[in-house]
Amino acid sequence: SQTSQELPVFFESLVEVKKGIKVFSKTMEPVLLLGETGTGKEYIAQTIHAQSRQGDRPFIKLNCLFRKKQAIQSHLFKKNYRGNKTHSTSGKKVVYLSNIESLSKGLQEKLAEALQNTRLPDTSFEFLPVRLFISSSKKLDELAAKGQFHQGLLDVFKETSLLIPPLRNHTASISLIAKDYLEETRSHTFIPEIDEGVLTALCGYSWPGNIKELLGVLEKLIQTHANQQTISIQDLPPEILKSHNQIKAITLNGIGSLKET
Repeated sequence: SQTSQELPVFFESLVEVKKGIKVFSKTMEPVLLLGETGTGKEYIAQTIHAQSRQGDRPFIKLNCLFRKKQAIQSHLFKKNYRGNKTHSTSGKKVVYLSNIESLSKGLQEKLAEALQNTRLPDTSFEFLPVRLFISSSKKLDELAAKGQFHQGLLDVFKETSLLIPPLRNHTASISLIAKDYLEETRSHTFIPEIDEGVLTALCGYSWPGNIKELLGVLEKLIQTHANQQTISIQDLPPEILKSHNQIKAITLNGIGSLKET
């Protein structure tokens, strides 16, 4: 598989994403990654981290949806007894918080104050991460407008946010992604040949799970049909095959009314 310092074909084709990675890799500013589920937000965070001057620091992943408040807080803040604060960065880690909208309101506020370099609610606490990444598949601006997300925390990332587009917006890249993945896999293990009809069907699917779903489908196809010489269109998952057949039917029968189109 590819290292965190390399970009797969999909990200290579996204100019704004490549630009964002390059810019954010040169600083240690906190970064907000936005995009639908499966668009590769964690991968982008790891790539930025690996290319930064602190790329040798541990990369700690915390899902705010499932991790308890106390566990997350222990990675973000440290109690300094007797008010003695240490300014050494030795041992400091890079923290990645996914599903940031699920972080408790109290921690959102405390985190915003720490990142704004203002006094913490309790000055006996020290902010731990040497760098912070946060991500969400939600529209945080809309949540903030409804009072469901801390506006101050969102403001911190006003200049350091990166939006990763869904795969369906780049259908021309799907075939390239698939071929790139298959060639990489073929370099260290045997895999069947892929029928061109399979690639056509993959390009016609909407991919609600985005690139994560695509790579998952390819991996499963390889694993479950390893004894075949060729993977054909009939080997595809039902939902993809159904979508392909619907498109094929429209093509064969001609286009009807505007509503049907």
